[in-house]
Amino acid sequence: IGRIHRERGNQHLAEMAFADVLSKEPNNPSALAEMGLLQLAMQRPDSARELLGRAIAADQQRLGSAASSGPDGLHVDAASPLKVYNAMGVLADLQSDFAQASRYYNLARQIDPRSALVANSMAYSLYLAGKWPEAEQQYRLGLSYDSRYQPLWRNYGLLLARMERYEEALSSFEQVEKRPEASNDVGYICLIEGKLDMAEQFFRSAIEQSPSHYDIAWENLSRVEQIRRIRQNDLGQQAPVAEVVAVVPPAKLQVMP
Repeated sequence: IGRIHRERGNQHLAEMAFADVLSKEPNNPSALAEMGLLQLAMQRPDSARELLGRAIAADQQRLGSAASSGPDGLHVDAASPLKVYNAMGVLADLQSDFAQASRYYNLARQIDPRSALVANSMAYSLYLAGKWPEAEQQYRLGLSYDSRYQPLWRNYGLLLARMERYEEALSSFEQVEKRPEASNDVGYICLIEGKLDMAEQFFRSAIEQSPSHYDIAWENLSRVEQIRRIRQNDLGQQAPVAEVVAVVPPAKLQVMP
């Protein structure tokens, strides 16, 4: 029942269903895994870490392995819960512990060597660590496993835009959305990097390509003008200085695995 609620986006009802199972079976591996993943999706990392750790302990007990406080010394097989080990990597990434994240992702990869989910997570971790060429290799590898996995295309598009390979970024975003939305997403990345002229170009392109009024692109174009005015007021006649600008991203632009 909890899984059905989660798939329908009813996180509160899903949480209640999993909590009911755990109240009767505190060490139920499936319920621990599902509740832990749900807590991560609800941005409750501490609760997620505790529940997923218990799910891993249950898996290690199944395998006859000793308990471990970290990824070193853990063992997995094809029946181990891939999403649990992957999620522990995500939690490590949230703490910028990229070395530990890599160890968890390698465990997940042992469970399924051709998992697009794990490839996406590993690539995003490398991106966060500033290892962009290695991240690109992982994204390409993941797409060779499953070219229909949309988070790979989105995150790959993000990386390409950050690398200023804008046409390739557009092509990547276009695998999962139409050209106007892809142009807007590339423009947004330029905007948060302070590249206002380039951002304006992509926002105007998005507006021109859209068959109807494109509110988000117009709003982002308005932000460009607002930022320019602020810079001119602050700096007088001096040349604008590029800086990261915090704005709300388009909801479809996914940057987490």
